[in-house]
Amino acid sequence: MSMGLSGIKERVRALDGRLRIETSEGKGFKADIEIEL
Repeated sequence: MSMGLSGIKERVRALDGRLRIETSEGKGFKADIEIEL
């Protein structure tokens, strides 16, 4: 995980949220972030 994604992960955790990351070789990644408002 890169430093950028690591920072996002920490921010999402601080907000009691959820982060899911899916990767596909040659296609990059998809990130889903859920935070209650």
